Amino acid sequence: MVTVGLPSYLQQFADGKDRVEVDSGGSLRNVLSELGKLHPGVETRVLTEQGEVRPHINVFVGERNCRFEKGLETDVPDGAEVMILTAVSGG
Repeated sequence: MVTVGLPSYLQQFADGKDRVEVDSGGSLRNVLSELGKLHPGVETRVLTEQGEVRPHINVFVGERNCRFEKGLETDVPDGAEVMILTAVSGG
């Protein structure tokens, strides 16, 4: 079981929940795919049409940002916490 934390704009696709659990682990790609099956609308707002993490989204497995690990092939062990966050920018 993997826990996925959702930012407020994605909670509307997950029955208003800020955290959901998915059975799938292994890779981050598997987790996001399972999340998309359970809560349609989430996966398409996290991934591009090419299947990559959108530029304005950061996905963490524990404290590791997947962009600096193996991307969507980042290992997600059972019991891990995945956090989906929107990037913050400013000027």
